[in-house]
Amino acid sequence: KYSDLSLQTWREAAQYDLSFDERLRYAKALSDSDAHEDALGQLRIASSLSQDPEQQERLLRQRVETYRSSGRLGERIAQVSAETATAENRRLLALLFQANGETASASFAIDAARKLSPDHVPILIDAANIAEQLGRLNEAVEIIESLVIRDKRFQINHLRRLVGLHEKLGETDKALSASQDMIDANPTAPESYRLYARIALGAGENLKAEIMLRRAIIVAPRNVETRVTLASQLANKFKTGEAIELYWQAIRYENRLNARIDLIRQLVPLYARRGEIKKLIHRLEEFDLESADQNTTPLLIASVWTSVKDYEKARLVPKQLLAKAPRDIG
Repeated sequence: KYSDLSLQTWREAAQYDLSFDERLRYAKALSDSDAHEDALGQLRIASSLSQDPEQQERLLRQRVETYRSSGRLGERIAQVSAETATAENRRLLALLFQANGETASASFAIDAARKLSPDHVPILIDAANIAEQLGRLNEAVEIIESLVIRDKRFQINHLRRLVGLHEKLGETDKALSASQDMIDANPTAPESYRLYARIALGAGENLKAEIMLRRAIIVAPRNVETRVTLASQLANKFKTGEAIELYWQAIRYENRLNARIDLIRQLVPLYARRGEIKKLIHRLEEFDLESADQNTTPLLIASVWTSVKDYEKARLVPKQLLAKAPRDIG
């Protein structure tokens, strides 16, 4: 809820030329304060200011939400239902039904909108949403596939959604194919390679996953997440040396202390596997000499001793740090 003072400030500001975004914010403030009719009035003004389809879409969604919060969905549904059918008002009717929890009726309305305007992208997006909500996943897949072709601007988003639908349907090969399409559409996005790798790992296709993770590192050399995922997979395959080096690269690129400590803890069992904990400590000490912030490395060393349950050595580290630079502590 907004305070009376806040609303008064908005009212005074509204006497001047508010932008489209400001009108929407003012309308939301009014609606949140139960001044729903005034909110709809501001949305009508905002409608005259909208300059592109994205703004019109935001306006439509906020109108539906205002009808919902005001308890007037039923009234508006009756009004729109009585209008001569157009693609625009059948879509609005579908959104009103959906907001009112009447998903089956929303489906009938959006189907009517599609018949009137079969290639209209926002209608197709709503149709896919409603189909998925009803559990008609194959229908949603078919609609999203058409969006991949028709809506090139947001092709990656549609492909990502297609991946998720195929995963829900248990169609791993199709999910991998859609992931590959994402990579082909934008080869410079590391997220697509990681998505492919995640699906491949879930399907037991470890080699495919490893290849994609290596490609992701080439695309985004400083990305920590990709290196850690690949290091984990290599560690599971007992490619210990390469896994260790990938973890060290991740530590160098990671700036957050807590995240570095977590990476060190993942390194500990790999060094322990070789009986080389002391080598890990020595390398951390070398890292300390290279580091710009040398006070963090003792904390990393302490995390190693804690991980191997040598609590006595872990307790000694803060004392050594204090003796080394007492003015930097606390």
